[in-house]
Amino acid sequence: MEINKVILRKATKKDIPGLIQLFQTCFNKTISPEEWIWKYYNSPWGSVSYVAELDGEILAHYGAFKLRFTFKRDILETYQTCDVMSHPKIRGQVTKRPLIGRIGQIFYKENEMALAFGFPSERHCRLQVLILGLDGYRPVDSFEKMVGTTSKKKRFHIFELDEKWLSLMEQLYLSSMKDLSILKDAPYFRWRYLLRSGHSYKIIALKGLLSVKAIAVIKELSSGILLILDAFSKDRDFKDLILAIETYAKTNSFDKIKFWSNILNPRSETLKELGYKHKPDIPFAVRTVFHEKGLSGELFLKEYDYQMGDYDDV
Repeated sequence: MEINKVILRKATKKDIPGLIQLFQTCFNKTISPEEWIWKYYNSPWGSVSYVAELDGEILAHYGAFKLRFTFKRDILETYQTCDVMSHPKIRGQVTKRPLIGRIGQIFYKENEMALAFGFPSERHCRLQVLILGLDGYRPVDSFEKMVGTTSKKKRFHIFELDEKWLSLMEQLYLSSMKDLSILKDAPYFRWRYLLRSGHSYKIIALKGLLSVKAIAVIKELSSGILLILDAFSKDRDFKDLILAIETYAKTNSFDKIKFWSNILNPRSETLKELGYKHKPDIPFAVRTVFHEKGLSGELFLKEYDYQMGDYDDV
């Protein structure tokens, strides 16, 4: 490969067919043009997408969409990196600066941020630690339970996720969010769940005497697994919310329930009490740029209060 002829630039909509082809080649699965546009052109706070091109062929890509994080009463501008990929034919080539590293450096140089994080493969985690100075990575804490072992029944209410739920989701989330979590408001929820093409999400609501007191966003897989993507409740109501989800799962013949929760979050103890098994899942990685108020890669990896809905692949 003639490195000096490679063009490094921002992607445009004209690149989408080539990027979809590269995605399929790298990950052995498809992504639709609508989903690519959703991620890179419809995000509420913006997205960036960089490519390495040679003779009209896209050989590598580095993408990210902007998110806001809460941290010690501040709002941090951050990016979640995604679709970081290079064509198999250029992997392993001995160069001082691999193409992924070169376009990744452009991403960090051109965009202001407190940090960038993502859910790359372990191979890409190791690579980006070496060539882009990532602070580190660790596996997500996942909790799983077979539906046949569910606890006592709890009344639930099931709804299709639509516009009327967004303000209540925002209210419940903001009243219960922990530090170092994504700031999820109505515009975020609209983009994340309503505007996304080709995916279907439902709401399970837990009602109190006068109003809804807890909500979970779920995704049903054809494999018989029910994913809890986002759960919004006070700590005291979380157990009842999970029991309601279990009742729904058993009523509808699901085999397994899966939920991501940082092991330090109190809800993780509740899950273990209810019989959920703690397992390591895919890795997440971070590079911090802003280092005031004690923010560091080590702190982020330890305390980031994630849920599965934070991951753009579900």
